Amino acid sequence: MNVSAFGEFCEKAEKWGLGVCLENGTAQGFCDWVYELWELIEAVGSEALGICFDSSHANCLHMDIPEAIRECGDRLWATHMSDNDGTADQHRMPFSGNIDWINVIAVLKGIGYRNLFDMEIGGGRCNPIEIRDVKLRFAREVLAPMLK
Repeated sequence: MNVSAFGEFCEKAEKWGLGVCLENGTAQGFCDWVYELWELIEAVGSEALGICFDSSHANCLHMDIPEAIRECGDRLWATHMSDNDGTADQHRMPFSGNIDWINVIAVLKGIGYRNLFDMEIGGGRCNPIEIRDVKLRFAREVLAPMLK
């Protein structure tokens, strides 16, 4: 059923010049692991289907995150980057959980990754704008050396 549904969706995406990304999960039983993403991509057979790698999901599954990033290969088109302690998808800032960010960034640089680097961290929608601004400045300070 997934192959058929994604096949139809990707057919439309191809016509419009768009890409569709599958995200690794959090032990929900569907495409949790990179090899499962690849199985679906190969079964669909569309050049419009890629991978969005979620670091927190991978950490909850106790993956070797740098190796999982390598396994995504040329279909790694997007990321959802955040940290956690491995027990839940907590959407923390990098370096505030137990993900090895030094090696994650080294692998991304090593494979020449130049696509979407999305920080999937909590922004505090209910916080005053001044607090959100402080959080954004902090995020920029954390990210700057990572992305050089």
